[in-house]
Amino acid sequence: MEDPREICGPIAHIYRSHLAYMAKELEDYGIGSGQFDFLMVLYRKDGISQEALAKILKNKQSHKHQGDSEPGKRGVCLQAKR
Repeated sequence: MEDPREICGPIAHIYRSHLAYMAKELEDYGIGSGQFDFLMVLYRKDGISQEALAKILKNKQSHKHQGDSEPGKRGVCLQAKR
């Protein structure tokens, strides 16, 4: 590959294939592929704040709230009461 940008196509293909695979595997659990990363951070860092979670995932706070509503309703993740 002479032009370093030629790698972008294969990387995009791998990324899309990965998302499709994750969506298929997580479908039985009612978890979207976008929620998987969110849940893995919660699993590894129990008790993490919303701000720290958003920083790790490089998301805005509003995106975090959209992603956690369904798992919370199904009991996949619980919010501690203060």
